Amino acid sequence: MRLTPGNLEATNLFGGATVFGNANSGTYTVTFECGGSGGRRVTASLQVTSGAARGGLGGSMGSMSTGRIALGATLAAGALGTGIWVLRRRSRLT
Repeated sequence: MRLTPGNLEATNLFGGATVFGNANSGTYTVTFECGGSGGRRVTASLQVTSGAARGGLGGSMGSMSTGRIALGATLAAGALGTGIWVLRRRSRLT
């Protein structure tokens, strides 16, 4: 993994990692070393748990049921229909 500076002073570094699906659950130690051998070292813990990760939309779609989707679609269609009705009515009045 390569870390990239978060700002010009490089006081914050950002990076990414991939945990494979067959990884065992548990706590793993991860060490970052800046500047190669003899550089500054930082050690952190990485917790791996079982189950699928929620990604993409941050897990915000996880609680969506068919009923909620249908209700949202009905409300959107109603708003669209009302907008069209108002625009057509306005055009007849002018």
